Amino acid sequence: MLIRLFISNFNMKRFIIDILFFLLLVFGIAAIGDFLVSSGLRKTTIRPYAVWNDIYNGNNLNNDLVFIGASSCWAHYNPCVIDSMLGISSYNLGIDGHTWYPCQPLRYNTYIKHTRTPEHVIVNIDMGTFGVMAEPYEREQFFPYFWLDDSLISQIRETKEITFMDRYCPMWRYIGYRKWIETGMASAFGKKCFEDDGVYKGHRGQTIPWDRASLNTMDSVTIAFYESVADSMLHFIANRKSQGQTVLLVKTPIYYELQERFTNRSEMCARYDSIAKIADVKLLDYWEHPIVQDSTYFYNSTHLNKLGADLISIQLAHDLDSLGIISH
Repeated sequence: MLIRLFISNFNMKRFIIDILFFLLLVFGIAAIGDFLVSSGLRKTTIRPYAVWNDIYNGNNLNNDLVFIGASSCWAHYNPCVIDSMLGISSYNLGIDGHTWYPCQPLRYNTYIKHTRTPEHVIVNIDMGTFGVMAEPYEREQFFPYFWLDDSLISQIRETKEITFMDRYCPMWRYIGYRKWIETGMASAFGKKCFEDDGVYKGHRGQTIPWDRASLNTMDSVTIAFYESVADSMLHFIANRKSQGQTVLLVKTPIYYELQERFTNRSEMCARYDSIAKIADVKLLDYWEHPIVQDSTYFYNSTHLNKLGADLISIQLAHDLDSLGIISH
């Protein structure tokens, strides 16, 4: 009886040891995979990761001027054009698909933690700026930095629905993101991973042909506006001005046919003017620019193509110069 009990206990202990060894082995393999995928993605210039990688890798920093906004920001303003015309160094911090709060100021605040404070900040305004995020869009853009910047992950935890397992179990957050696993692995082993020649200083000019398909689905559009989001922007601007920085608001070009379908266009224009007045900053209105009348400069109703981006960047450089914002 004692022998049987001893054997039974021995087998149970051996079973537990085997299970623990197996779990440790799986955890170790996952940790190695996580390291390779994350470090590989941190080497790429693919859009979701390019700006974060510049920030954390110390590339293209120490700029005189930065742009903040969503997709129409990174697509519309070419730092190379601005730099060559004004003799400064600029960077585009545009973050795709995100309303103002919380990720646009978060991107800026992360940027200045790693470089000097820019003298000038341009805040891009589009039809989604003062709305709120309904889903954790492109949460995967933060995955490579989980072990690199705990502060960043803590701040996007709720917005991007980051779970305990996402945060502390290696590779768990990458489940369902096969494309980025493969890209990260390939990059980790030396393959250069770009997309449309990559992103440079936060900008990539689009060469996509004009497509009005999305415009055809929008009979009317009501621009969202939340007072709490506007308050967040006003607080941000006040902080920048208190540090001696110049802030400029820009209503980015939107194709005229879409503007005609805005149900609250006049109301929103008045709100934008009011924000600029309260903050005591200049507001440039490119909704009225001639470029909005010609689809040659757009690839869809809310985004300029490369030709349009370069032209509006030239216009912006002239406006910055004429306003005396950039000192030569």
